[in-house]
Amino acid sequence: MDIQVSDFDKQYKENVIGFEKDSFVETWTENQAWQIDFIIKEKPGENDVSFRLIDYESSIFYDGQEFVIKKMTSAGAGAKHIKSVTATHVSFNMQDQFRYEVLTGKLTIQACLKHIFGVDQNKVNAAGFSWEVIGSFISIEQENFGANDWLNLLLEVQKDYMATMIPDNKHLAFRVSDYGEKTENEIRYRENTNEIQFDIDTFNLRTQIRGSGKKDEDGNDLFPPVTYTSPEADRWGIRVADPVEDERYTDASSLTARLKNDLQDKPEVSGSVTLSKLYNVNKCDYVMIIYEPLNIKIDVKICGFKKYPFVIKPPDVTISNRKKDMQSIIANLARKVMKGAR
Repeated sequence: MDIQVSDFDKQYKENVIGFEKDSFVETWTENQAWQIDFIIKEKPGENDVSFRLIDYESSIFYDGQEFVIKKMTSAGAGAKHIKSVTATHVSFNMQDQFRYEVLTGKLTIQACLKHIFGVDQNKVNAAGFSWEVIGSFISIEQENFGANDWLNLLLEVQKDYMATMIPDNKHLAFRVSDYGEKTENEIRYRENTNEIQFDIDTFNLRTQIRGSGKKDEDGNDLFPPVTYTSPEADRWGIRVADPVEDERYTDASSLTARLKNDLQDKPEVSGSVTLSKLYNVNKCDYVMIIYEPLNIKIDVKICGFKKYPFVIKPPDVTISNRKKDMQSIIANLARKVMKGAR
């Protein structure tokens, strides 16, 4: 597999020669972060052109995807010049665009995305972005949706509509939040990993939740409050979560979908796994974690990874079934990452 570099104006494109293969890392976190990092040394007479092209806002092409250099450290080692590069996925360039206008009313995810990007599904706007929605989503009331950069607006969309964004360069696919292949792969202690660091607890385990939606001018509910009881109540008993009050919901079915999504009805599992064998990790896959010392056998989602594609080194995997991880914790990480990348 080769990587290529192109200048900001896309006038030149060259294979990258002389990068340190063991330094190349691909990092991905669901919905929020996707970047590559590597180190390259100047080799006069060998990589003069590609080394010169590696600069701020130049593009690195890897595995069919474009990444834009946002951070770079230059240093000297004797007579040689070294560059340490961080390039974020081109989809994060949406932070450079702003939607001034706002929308208010009961909106579908499609209406919000058209408002952000200014084009219909599968159409390309002037900034080169296109989008599509795969699956069925709820509709909710929005108030003053807009007046922000595209990246922050998409974080709102992902949270409000419980969506996962899968970028393919500048084409963005939005799927339901539990998107991911239910694989037969297992991560088993002492079989393909010797190092597991994760937390398991039932502090937030709840099996029933109640919610209420929009009220009329007199303060009365437009529809009766909804109570959702998880099938897990048969195992754990009735454990009541804090109620949800959200006037953006105008019908019981949409509110029920929200309650199901919010309810943490299984023990929380999150953490990191260092694999000891090569394993083809894919975005959003579900895998079985088996940890005999604690008698654990549970399906969890891969919500992040680090890959080392140019050396024989297994990936590091971040796993979680925590609802808060999916909706907010990783989002906070993304804001920190993108703040540093600006």
